[in-house]
Amino acid sequence: MNPDYIKWLKQKSMKHRGDWLTWEVVKEYRKRAETCRKASGEITGNMRQLALELMKKYDVSEIEAVNILNGYNVGNYVDKYMAMKNINSIAAD
Repeated sequence: MNPDYIKWLKQKSMKHRGDWLTWEVVKEYRKRAETCRKASGEITGNMRQLALELMKKYDVSEIEAVNILNGYNVGNYVDKYMAMKNINSIAAD
């Protein structure tokens, strides 16, 4: 694994506040988002609240939260946060 990437992950991991993003979390928030979504696809007040909740509870960025609620790039985000969580065991490999 790229040493610069490992260094970046360690720095991000040390700064992370909140719980870790997992597939279970993503599934829960996607389900909740579906109940909030308008037919037009616009972000409603409830969707905005879900995004803010994701940002606060799981320390994800705003674009990550919106993408998670809409189902975009979810695998990349889960992989990123799991790598941050497990960086010490990854770096040892």
